[in-house]
Amino acid sequence: MRGDSGGDLLDSYDTERRAAARRVLLHAGALSALLMPGPEVTALRELFTELLADDATLARLAGLSAGTDLRYDMGVGADAHPSVGRLLADPPPEATAALAAGRALLLDHTPVGSAVAEDDRIELLRLPAERSRPGAILVRPDQYVAWAGDPAADADGLRAAVRRWFGTPAAVGR
Repeated sequence: MRGDSGGDLLDSYDTERRAAARRVLLHAGALSALLMPGPEVTALRELFTELLADDATLARLAGLSAGTDLRYDMGVGADAHPSVGRLLADPPPEATAALAAGRALLLDHTPVGSAVAEDDRIELLRLPAERSRPGAILVRPDQYVAWAGDPAADADGLRAAVRRWFGTPAAVGR
């Protein structure tokens, strides 16, 4: 809306959401089929009930229902952090306001601070370092991870993700 980003960003929305829409239709069709009468479907429902006793199956179906099983192509290589393209799981409480307001977010878990300087489109949250997380996580306003990693080792990758998803930044880099 502000003209910061190119048309290719808007074009990416169709590609991403089309896959999500296909998944919703698949899920709705499968659930509708389970509601049909008949002995064949009764057997399928009984089998489905058995499968739901498995926690991994239940978690997978919950992810399918919620749409959190999707991994979007963020235009990065195969060596990207596993969280890139996925919905940010368990955002820290400090991130709630920014995400609710539809703001981009950089969660910085590094001891010295990230490679991205102040940017009027990205809310920077400096958080305690955690072993279980990458050094920094760039989150799009839709709560999907656009980049994750060590900003000192991959400052160019972080800057490229900022440009791709948020346009030409006001001030990037140190």
